[in-house]
This record gives sequence, structure tokens and C-alpha cells, in this order.
Amino acid sequence: MSLQAKNLSFGYGKKTILCNVSATLEKGKVVFLLGENGSGKTTLLKLLARLLVPQQGGIFLDGNAAERFSRREYAQKIGVMSQTLRPALDFSVAEFCLIGRNAKLERFGGAKKDDLDAVGRALHQVGLTAKSACPARRLSGGEFQRLALAAALAAESSYLLLDEPVSAQDPPRARELLEKLRSQAVNCGILVVAHDLDLAALYADEVWLLADGNLFAAGPPQTVLTAENVGKLYHCRVTQELTQKGFLFR
Repeated sequence: MSLQAKNLSFGYGKKTILCNVSATLEKGKVVFLLGENGSGKTTLLKLLARLLVPQQGGIFLDGNAAERFSRREYAQKIGVMSQTLRPALDFSVAEFCLIGRNAKLERFGGAKKDDLDAVGRALHQVGLTAKSACPARRLSGGEFQRLALAAALAAESSYLLLDEPVSAQDPPRARELLEKLRSQAVNCGILVVAHDLDLAALYADEVWLLADGNLFAAGPPQTVLTAENVGKLYHCRVTQELTQKGFLFR
């Protein structure tokens, strides 16, 4: 069971963002997608989520072309965390989290007990249970990022596509959340767009490296996160040191 990108290309006008990218996110695995700002990481995530349409290539969900699924059917299987702006309306934390489960709500009648239970579990996972009735727009930056993650988790999907889910967290909280995501991966495949190489080394089953529109390396972090590859990734010279806590790049 997997979510696959096959020979994907995408751009805006004459500017190519992604060129002939192929990759597979398997259930049961956590994959970190790394690259410079503007390298196309978020674009690839949006293509996998069907928020963008590839100019070439295709997306395959569990062996079937994505186009065979209705938008609602596809959204039921894919949970997405974007870099979300705060809501203009005065949603509570629980109400905002429920939005992430929209594709699974009954068309008429609103949220049922199963939906509310899923929201409760998701808020507990990110440490926001005590603030479930608070206005979402009054959360701190780090808290709101955790709420956006909870909304993706509430969908209880087969695959999670997470755009920088821990970038605003302090180090202990970031590691706590990633530990929970690793536990979540027993039942789903998780793609994490990130910048932190040490966290990728610690928590990823696989790492994908994206530079200049090309996915030029993919595999276990211990083989992919080399000084040569990271230098190519960020267009710089890199020295590498292996510590008990992971890789350090300077």
C-alpha cells in the first residue's frame, strides 16, 4: 500500500519547479523531505494532496490513479497539514480541529460522536486538550502550529502529508511530537517537509533530498545524509560529524 509520484513535472509559466520526480510513500514509514527554501518541497506535497495538477506524470494511491477517486474519496485517505494562516472567524480550538475531518463528516447532520472522539484524540496527541474551548486565533504561534497538526491527525487517514509540522516548537516539544508521529506510522504513511537534518536522522525511515527541481537522493538517513549529498542539497561545503544524538552539519 503506497502513495506514489511517477515522473511528476510542474512549473509556473516558464519556471520549472519540479522535473520528472518519482517517489513512493509506503504505509508504515516516516519520510522526511528536505531541501532549500523554494526547492519545490511544498509544491510536491500539494501535488500528492491533489491541491495542484501535475503538468506531466501522475499520482497513484494504493495502485490506482488518483483521478479514479472523487475529491471527497481522496481527501478521506489523505490528511494534509499546510502552513496555515490563523482563522479570521472565531473558531474554537476544537472547531478548527474538526475542519481537518471534513471529508469524513456526513453530508447532512454535522459531526457525530466518532468525529468528536477523533478530535479529542488529536488534541490530546498535541497537548491542546485543556484549550479545546479557547478561540483558535488567540493561541501562540507554536500552539497554533500544533493545532494545525491536530487537524490533520483528526482525519485518521491512510497517509499524512505534513508541511513543517514542528518548525515553531521548542526542541523537547518537537521531539515529543515526532515520537508520537512515529507511533502513528504503524497505521499510515507520513511525509514530513522539514529543514532540521538532525531530526531527520533521528526519526525518518527514509529521507528524500530535493534540489533544483530534482529528487536526487532517497533512502535511509544513514546512507542518504552524507556530507556530499547535503552539500549538494544546500549548495555549500559541509563537514559531517556523527554524534549519539544524530548528525551535525556545519
